[in-house]
Amino acid sequence: ANHNIIKDAPFPSVDLITCRNLLIYLKKEAKKHVHQAFQFSLKNKGYLLLSPNEGLLNDNKDFETLDEEAKIFQCTNSGRSHSKKAVAATTFRVPPKKLLRRPTKATSLIKASLKDDYESKLHAKLACEHLPGSLVFGKDGVIDYFFGDIRDYLAPINGKASILLEDVLPEELKNVVMSLLNKLDQDGGQNSDMLILKKAENAGLILEVDLVDLAIEKEGVRQFLVKFRSKELETTYDELKKAIPSALHAKLARLDADSRVLRRELLDNKSEMVSIVGQLEASNEELRATNEELQAGSEELQSTNEELQAVNEELYTVNAECQMRITELSEMSSDVQNIYEVSEIGTLFVDKELRIRKFNAHSQKLFNLLPDDIGRPIENFSSALKVDFAKKAKKVIKEVKIFEKEIKSRDNMTYLMRVAPYRTDDLEVRGAVLVFIDISALKKTQTKLTDASNDLKMVSQETSDLIVKIDPKGRLLSVNESFCRHFSEKGFDASELKNFTDFVHPDSQQETSEKIEILRSNKTKEENLEFKHVTEDGETIAVAWHIKAKFDQRGTLKQFVSIGRIT
Repeated sequence: ANHNIIKDAPFPSVDLITCRNLLIYLKKEAKKHVHQAFQFSLKNKGYLLLSPNEGLLNDNKDFETLDEEAKIFQCTNSGRSHSKKAVAATTFRVPPKKLLRRPTKATSLIKASLKDDYESKLHAKLACEHLPGSLVFGKDGVIDYFFGDIRDYLAPINGKASILLEDVLPEELKNVVMSLLNKLDQDGGQNSDMLILKKAENAGLILEVDLVDLAIEKEGVRQFLVKFRSKELETTYDELKKAIPSALHAKLARLDADSRVLRRELLDNKSEMVSIVGQLEASNEELRATNEELQAGSEELQSTNEELQAVNEELYTVNAECQMRITELSEMSSDVQNIYEVSEIGTLFVDKELRIRKFNAHSQKLFNLLPDDIGRPIENFSSALKVDFAKKAKKVIKEVKIFEKEIKSRDNMTYLMRVAPYRTDDLEVRGAVLVFIDISALKKTQTKLTDASNDLKMVSQETSDLIVKIDPKGRLLSVNESFCRHFSEKGFDASELKNFTDFVHPDSQQETSEKIEILRSNKTKEENLEFKHVTEDGETIAVAWHIKAKFDQRGTLKQFVSIGRIT
């Protein structure tokens, strides 16, 4: 059957109750009510089985633990729970059973409806005719149910009707109920008290008041049951008052004082609640501000992520450029290495401490180097060269000047040694570069040219022909001894160049200048001309000149070489 363990009346005379993974979701008050329902339902020595994560309340002494690990308990006080729960059970409204969603037969529906109607009438009958005069009210003071005849205990109400406890009960009875309610909040369960009420014609009643915590809530308000039991006094009210003149009044005064204290505590609690609400609002504002800061931080992280992504893309671009540069540098290194190997120039790189950094095959022969010698000082190696190149390299590194010198080797080879400082892109000197150029063949050729030049010079000086060199403007550049013998015994000063026409007969100077101009303008390579000259002695002679023009690589006229023979 559909059954609400908190709101519906419990089933009686049960041998075993299993409750698995339910109590862990209930508050303490709801758990207490469920424990009382279990106690009411179980027979004496009945069993209760809970899940491993659940347990009974610490103050519950109506159950005995049989197996703590398996959570098996046995009810040991069923009778007291029956008496306590009998009243509470009658206060519940028994809701109609909910129909199952699945299709049911008409007969089943009719039986269920008749059963619900019967149970409702049964509960109402028992509550109204067999319970003492009672009422059910909430913690807020609103009365919810009346049971039995309680007209003798209510205060007369004039004017507008009310269902508030403080308006319905007389002052002295209201004080007793409120005092029991305060004690019930501290002790729980059920509390009782007694007072004497005066009736008409000096008669009195002894009224016993029981207040029971129903451990249920209606719309979030906790519900309580007040039961009234009374009996007539055997004496008059005045005689009883004389017998106990001050006891009841002292008790009522105490209850009134307790009520005032409770009201003050209520006001203090209200002030504390207002303060707590203010603190919670401040905390809420702080949390909202923190949330905004976190959101701003999240946005900053998002923008930072975008920036990092942009930087990552830039790094990809830079990496591609670096790869391209590495490829270019690798190709350049290969080109330089090939140049080193192909050229017949010995090259050696050293650092500031003259340790070998790099060398090619030609320098390897000069110093007897091996590939493993990189990093060793060059001073530790002997060479075939007759020079202290280590000393020269140190001087070049210190003075940052290029040193160049022709040197000889032990096998009589001639090299041009050039030592230059090794500079980086920022012009920092990191060492030196030693270059050895084999100029042995050049020196031999130079020697041959020098010998040929000397032979030619000797021939030109010994011959009787006149040999002169003339620049494009007709000035003499050089003459041989034969020319000097005829035109100047003292010779010519190189700093005072004279014009070729100065030695020509005055009658032929104009003609000579015109012919030289024709040679220069027409760029004639060779020409045979004859001019008249006047010697130093004043003699007039005729000279047949063979004039040959010399040009540079761009075709510009540099000079005329003339060989003349006296006719």
